[in-house]
Amino acid sequence: GANIIDVVAYPFITEVDKVLAEIPVGKWGQYARRFKIGGVKITLDGSPQGRTAFFTKPYLTGGPGGEKDWKGEPTFPEDLAKQGFKQVYDLNVPLIAHCNGDAAIDLFLKGYEFARGGDFSRPWNVTTIHTQFLRKNQIPKFVQYKVRPSFYTLHTYYFADAHIANRGKEQAAYISPMRDAIDAGLRPSNHTDFVVAPLDQMFMLWSAVNRVSRGGEVVGPDQRITAYEGLKTMTAWAAEQYDEQATKGTLEVGKLADLVLLDKDPLKVEPMAIKDIRVVETIKEGRTVFPARAELPAIKAVDPGKAYTWKAHVCDMADVNNAAGKEWTLVTLNGKTVEADKRPTIKFAGGKLTIFGGINRLTGSYALVHDKVTMGDIVSTKMAGPPELMEIESEFARALSSVNGFHVHGNELELLHDETVVATFRAEE
Repeated sequence: GANIIDVVAYPFITEVDKVLAEIPVGKWGQYARRFKIGGVKITLDGSPQGRTAFFTKPYLTGGPGGEKDWKGEPTFPEDLAKQGFKQVYDLNVPLIAHCNGDAAIDLFLKGYEFARGGDFSRPWNVTTIHTQFLRKNQIPKFVQYKVRPSFYTLHTYYFADAHIANRGKEQAAYISPMRDAIDAGLRPSNHTDFVVAPLDQMFMLWSAVNRVSRGGEVVGPDQRITAYEGLKTMTAWAAEQYDEQATKGTLEVGKLADLVLLDKDPLKVEPMAIKDIRVVETIKEGRTVFPARAELPAIKAVDPGKAYTWKAHVCDMADVNNAAGKEWTLVTLNGKTVEADKRPTIKFAGGKLTIFGGINRLTGSYALVHDKVTMGDIVSTKMAGPPELMEIESEFARALSSVNGFHVHGNELELLHDETVVATFRAEE
């Protein structure tokens, strides 16, 4: 119950049998507590900047280990890759295929055709991840087979120099050919591939629209797309990639209220200013899960005389969450007054709990979910002390694991389990 976002997982082809033993394929594609298995992933090659991607022509800079005439190599031999494709097709689940180099994309097309065995009548949701060095003459096959390329336009900024050195200027300029793909009738998505590139959606949009490198060089200007097309690759067409176009991707009656509010309109600002647009609020199914940043006006409590409610975005905003940033000393535990020379203390800050139990130091985490708080596992040092203090520490740790809410009244804090007070604290004014 801790997830406030939807998580879609694609087990790797070598893990499929293990996953099927725990989760039957009939349950794939269905959310359970905001988690679903979306399909299967097969990786066909490596990284072009790391010179492990698989190409038809050699790298200009040789291999990562000094190899000559180095073209990279596939992750799997062709026959094994084909069998993997067939297994996913027979399961009738979506496929995500990682392929960067043009030879890896050729291998993908062979695997796709092998899996289908000449019968292309049954719909199959297939996406190629990265697809960076897609050749122009490979695009018609993607159109014919209704395969979706998911591009990675951030490489035009972060790794353009490496690609030019490794592959030459002409081939590097054609990475993530969004314009040609869209003009051919494809509906590509765009992605960040965190942690290789930062999670920054506005910068990702900026890279697709401008295609400018770190050094300020334009990388493939003929493959630029409009801001509106770029938004589609992140919303409507991305929803299709996850088979969720009926509930997500566009703002329509009957779909989920999953949206963000931006401080400027990406369709109206200068293209180079798109990267400076900020998300000021994120709404998940009608609930705000991230509002304005701290430098914008703080959200005030509606009635300071009433109990506060924890929300993800007000974790440390003192005007709303007076529990954060203070050291609280335990007064009562499970309805009993705590009598000890060194009573336990607790501090909440940035999703972390810092606790002194009287003898040991304890640490943990807390997640703020809608109107509730979920406590994570508590980790403790292992020092021994007087039995009565050890018992208080143990009882205190058990109580924390049950906490799902709290109230703040001035310098008093109550930790709650389903509105029942399990512990009270006091902070110095």
